[in-house]
Amino acid sequence: MCAFSIWAFSAWVYIGGSALWVRPPESLPTLTAAIPAGNGSAIKLKRGAVNAGAVLPPEHRRKPDTYTLLIAGRDRVGLNTDVIMAVRLDCRQRTLDVVSIPRDTLVNVPWAVKKANSIYGNLGAGGLKAGVEGLVGFPLDGWAVVNTNVFRAVIDCVGGIRYDVPIRMCYDDGVQDLHIHLEPGVQHLDGTQCEGVVRFRQNNDGTGYPDGDLGRIRAQHDFLKSAAGQLLRPGNIPRIPELIDILRENTDTDLTAGNMAFFARELLKLRNEDITFSTMPHDNVFIRGGSYVSVRTGEWLEMINDRLNPYEEPVTDRELDLLTFSGGVLHATAGAAPGLSTFFDYESLRG
Repeated sequence: MCAFSIWAFSAWVYIGGSALWVRPPESLPTLTAAIPAGNGSAIKLKRGAVNAGAVLPPEHRRKPDTYTLLIAGRDRVGLNTDVIMAVRLDCRQRTLDVVSIPRDTLVNVPWAVKKANSIYGNLGAGGLKAGVEGLVGFPLDGWAVVNTNVFRAVIDCVGGIRYDVPIRMCYDDGVQDLHIHLEPGVQHLDGTQCEGVVRFRQNNDGTGYPDGDLGRIRAQHDFLKSAAGQLLRPGNIPRIPELIDILRENTDTDLTAGNMAFFARELLKLRNEDITFSTMPHDNVFIRGGSYVSVRTGEWLEMINDRLNPYEEPVTDRELDLLTFSGGVLHATAGAAPGLSTFFDYESLRG
């Protein structure tokens, strides 16, 4: 008990003892990058952000002590970001809202596979941040792209997670050295097994979640909610310095170590019921044989303003940079919609 108290005191000194070191990211309403759209213009915010780095008009007031982040997870060998989440932390209300953006969400980009998870491989983290900013309608305060190594290390650092695996999972991918073999039911999982839970899409025989990627996102949310309740507990306070080091050394991010320490301190103030997970409302559509996600604009605006917007003023459709598909026609809220012929032709692969 004495040893634990010493470690706990040391951890709190590490993350909370120096106001000069522990600090939030600067909440500056700026853009860090722009994405070239299919029509040769740039995806950019409309609130005065006519160029990369432009600032919002001063009348757009920030909510106090509220921060927004992009969190993305990439696979081991490729540059796909199969997990894309926009996050809002309200330190005053002590709430954390996490909204998943499906990997197949339509984006107005010049390359042929116009999916959100393709941006990082083409334009890097800055481009992905700019793309998500267009989807949510406001600049984000920071970003972090994590790989599966970090995920496993964090879980193992806290001694694993107890979780109720929803379905039988049996999948093997030799290219990524990914092997998922889990039976359903409550069990104690190590980092590698937890990675399997959040990355699982389908079994070797093609079976899996009945509702496909939506079921996968739902399972990810359920796991993260359960994991948060086990991570954000006093017993893990002594591990905070080690966790911060793991994240700092293995995460592609614009956050400083002080920023990470600030978020660690604020997250420890949350209860499990203070954390909410949601998914961008959408329809599944097919374009030239490829599966895409088309956002439901009205419902999405409601979710943005309810769960993500860090400003006092509401986001409107004028601030969004969306590409949607309905009735066989593409619609763009900013710039020109690309022609259907610019999309990759999946149907030709089946011919």
